[in-house]
Amino acid sequence: MRIIAGSHKGRRLFAPTGQYVRPTTDRVKQYIFDVLGPEILDANVLDLFSGSGSLGFEALSRGARHVTFVELNKSTIKIIQRNAKLLQLSDRMTIKPSDAAVFLLKAAKNGVTYDLIFADPPYEYDGYDEIVNTILSNRILNRNGSFVLEHNVRRQFELRPDYNVKIRFRKLGTTGVTIFQYE
Repeated sequence: MRIIAGSHKGRRLFAPTGQYVRPTTDRVKQYIFDVLGPEILDANVLDLFSGSGSLGFEALSRGARHVTFVELNKSTIKIIQRNAKLLQLSDRMTIKPSDAAVFLLKAAKNGVTYDLIFADPPYEYDGYDEIVNTILSNRILNRNGSFVLEHNVRRQFELRPDYNVKIRFRKLGTTGVTIFQYE
């Protein structure tokens, strides 16, 4: 796993191992960042289900101002810390050891918002709809921001019409990428 563009282009990242690990492929990452383009510059980013931190570190490499990594697994948090030290990016990031749904509820309660949100839960995760609805109904995503969700291509989302969001979907192998943006 590596950074594919920006100031840290080509740098390899440490990655967690195990049967439940599904790192974002370079192809998926390339698609996401091609779509986001200049939106990344100076963005305040939230990286849910961070894993190695690959998406958040890619955003930092491409000019994001700050990334908040949310990860529950203690050994995976150590990998994020190792990657931050390797890339010398510790001063532009925060790690929140928390369940993603719990973190989002606290953010909503405190009025915290982000310009860009990444979420890459395990494919078997039961809370996809909860994550989507919490972000969109509580305006955790800034008005001109993007919420990028990686999921199994077979997963469908039911959204309330009052969310007023534009949805862009792309199938990349077995991975689906859905990008939500307010209209």
